[in-house]
Amino acid sequence: MKQDLISVIVPVYNVEKYLEECINSIINQTYKNLEIILVDDGSKDNSSRICDELSKKDSRIRVIHKENGGVSDTRNVGILNSTGKYIQFADSDDFMEDNMIETLYKDIVESKAEVAMCSYYLFKNGIKTTDANYEKEIYNKEQILGEILLDEKIRSYAWNKLFKKNLFDEIQFPNGKVFEDIYIIPRVLEKSEKVVFNNTPLYYYRQREGSILHKQTNELRLEYIKAALNINKEIENNFPNLKQYCAYNIAHITIKTYNDIGFFDMRDLIENNIIKDLYMQTKKIFENKDLEAFIVKNSNNVKKLHYYYMLTNLDKYIENNRKLPVIYPEYGNLLLAHKG
Repeated sequence: MKQDLISVIVPVYNVEKYLEECINSIINQTYKNLEIILVDDGSKDNSSRICDELSKKDSRIRVIHKENGGVSDTRNVGILNSTGKYIQFADSDDFMEDNMIETLYKDIVESKAEVAMCSYYLFKNGIKTTDANYEKEIYNKEQILGEILLDEKIRSYAWNKLFKKNLFDEIQFPNGKVFEDIYIIPRVLEKSEKVVFNNTPLYYYRQREGSILHKQTNELRLEYIKAALNINKEIENNFPNLKQYCAYNIAHITIKTYNDIGFFDMRDLIENNIIKDLYMQTKKIFENKDLEAFIVKNSNNVKKLHYYYMLTNLDKYIENNRKLPVIYPEYGNLLLAHKG
């Protein structure tokens, strides 16, 4: 099989502890026809020096140093400077199995798809976990967007996917947005006639305390809601057949928000129209028996309890300006964690 050039784009910012492990996992890929683009986003630690040293060891590595502009700007610079037929992203604190790119390339070529994706491990403190079942499936654009809205098996991450580069001809990652993948990946998938999903875990998604997305703050939660509702509305407008999936997604966002709010000062959030609109949308959805039936059908028993418990108790907590009860899904039942 003729090997097309694949551009691997790695945004780098203050990750000196993990950077070499990440880049070595790319260098050691069984698929060799790569250009590895390291975009240093104005790092203040030793990451810039490590990038330059690695480039001296492997001619496939190109390093771009730039002023700090965020992950979106860094990825966009990488895309602009890439020359491959395909693009793969990697986060600089993560790493991948040696055969990840070869597997995705084989899948995308054999399936004649525009995007190939794989499952992944959650990696924390040296321990890896996954719920992958090692199946392979092929989707059209409507089917894959439905899976994205269910947010269970397939999610809007950029780093576990191989893309045809031309999908990004008129799409850029949004500067200044924290949840940039949520804004962009569904739009890229919408341009794809065929997507192949290989449920073999080949990527290690590191969970670390210092990363932005693992900080629980009101601001981050609101940014997540804005991003999710924005793409939800776009999909519902463009794909009316996915109305039930969009309703499920809104209910799913509400549950995640409800859980997180229990850790915050409720007074800050109940005055926010985004939160109020989100809850009112969810209540309206559950008044539609067809939508409710679809959501319940696609939810496990714990999540069903979450929905009904939340809807029963939500109004009185907002009205009384109190902290909400927190639902802990990992325990498999409902526990209250508020202080009156």
